[in-house]
Amino acid sequence: MGTLHNLKRPLAPPFSLSKRQARTRLPLLTLGVALVSTLLTHLGALSAWCFDLAAIVDQQQWWRLISGHLVHSTGNHLLWDMIAFLVCAGYLECRSRVLLAATLVAGICGVNLLLVSPLAEHSSYCGLSGVLFAPLAVAVILYGKANGQKHHGWLAWAPAFICAGKLAWELLTRQTLLVDSPWQPYPEAHLAGAIAGLLVYAGFSFLRRSGAKRTAIKQIKTYH
Repeated sequence: MGTLHNLKRPLAPPFSLSKRQARTRLPLLTLGVALVSTLLTHLGALSAWCFDLAAIVDQQQWWRLISGHLVHSTGNHLLWDMIAFLVCAGYLECRSRVLLAATLVAGICGVNLLLVSPLAEHSSYCGLSGVLFAPLAVAVILYGKANGQKHHGWLAWAPAFICAGKLAWELLTRQTLLVDSPWQPYPEAHLAGAIAGLLVYAGFSFLRRSGAKRTAIKQIKTYH
């Protein structure tokens, strides 16, 4: 027979690690993606690695579906994407490497679906910014939820509002902030990445709630 103490024991918050675990976990996936992206960009063969719909369809160069998101047009383009990616992906990986991996896969799929769809405005594309909006969307939500109960907790949601405002501004003006690239901006790719990240968060939240519900039912049955 279980005890009342076991029944009332709180469940772990979703997507969370202890503070000690978060400090000691090395974000290997984040660093690996950043390293590959940096090396690929410095190889200098942008035309061989970028997303090129004609080359993918006509010449079956399928690697471009992935490499196109890792290679960048200029050093400035790479710099700002790496800063944003290291911050949001590193933060997310310190809480759940599986969640980060899921957001990256979803981000790649989401942006690729946009690029091959009739809605696409460009047949060529490069850069990590579209994909990184997937882990970014999840990271700002987790940060807000983790710190929203503290004093002036509304400030914890400031990153989410800033990111949403940046995305809205880019969609309205058809320009990008900070990034200097000869390639035409494509903020719809950022929106596709953000939507993919939100879908992943919703899916993981549902699975987590379902698991917590099953655990609570088992505890109640054990107690009785």
